[in-house]
Amino acid sequence: MSEVAQLHRAPMARMQPQRLFALTVLALANPGFVEPHTREHVQEVAGKQGKPVMVIAMTSWCAACSALRSSVNTGTKVNSLLDKFVVAYASEEGLANVWTERGQDYVPQVYFYNDKGKQLAVYAESSQYKYYFSDEVHLETAMHKALDLMASGTGTVGDAPAPPGEKATSPAPDPGVAVFDPAHAFDDSIAGHFLADMKPEEIRAKAVEANRPFMVMLTTSWCHACKDLIQSINGGKETKDLLNAFVCLHAHGDKALSEWQPQGQDYVPQVLFFDVDGSLMDVNSKYPEYKHFFSSDSELGAGMASALDASKAVGEL
Repeated sequence: MSEVAQLHRAPMARMQPQRLFALTVLALANPGFVEPHTREHVQEVAGKQGKPVMVIAMTSWCAACSALRSSVNTGTKVNSLLDKFVVAYASEEGLANVWTERGQDYVPQVYFYNDKGKQLAVYAESSQYKYYFSDEVHLETAMHKALDLMASGTGTVGDAPAPPGEKATSPAPDPGVAVFDPAHAFDDSIAGHFLADMKPEEIRAKAVEANRPFMVMLTTSWCHACKDLIQSINGGKETKDLLNAFVCLHAHGDKALSEWQPQGQDYVPQVLFFDVDGSLMDVNSKYPEYKHFFSSDSELGAGMASALDASKAVGEL
């Protein structure tokens, strides 16, 4: 599996997508992002407020981004420091992101600047991923260092760096470390709708018998984006309201990926829709490069509704 699949490509799992993570999905909890987040405007605000700048570069597909966001949102260390910074959220990819440094082709990244627009020498422990802070503990340490450098008037590294190349990846997650238990991932009201440990021919037979389309959700235990999607489904209702219209399979783990992943779509999570005749339906997400990646309950619900509209035969709800 490719590195992307491992962070979420398997898209940072690539955290699975990690290319695994829309703005509302990845954003930290109400940090008061400055908009527009152009260099000129952000630096103007920082100068007026006399605060350092923290720039967070994330994408909607990145699992490592999701992990960092979850760590910050559920903790207290970073949130208590946010009002000491002017915070900018840069979600653009490749050359469109004017904040990220050339050669640092991964996400998430976090950069710090003083109130005069000079970059502060605040780096992560990894020399390869020097702007990658994996959780709130590491990010809190970086924020304190930025505040100290700002107060002392030292530690600048010159003008802002050049933009990166066309593509971004992420530090891969550890496939040996599980972030959720697939056997107990779904709430009781949802779990009963999902079959497991079934071969492709078996689930196709179930769909024919029920005269319904079938939906296959692909996940791995190390995928933060998979965990986030499942949690969103548990907390929502759009997916839940449509589950009865499908035969549903939760295909989990490397063996399931080898059986179901379409060629060239090497990331997780994925949700595939098949019609009652077993044909893969042309139901795509809003992410052109990761067309089977649905990041939330609302996105998946919309995909399910599209599949039902296009299906040749649907059983009784």
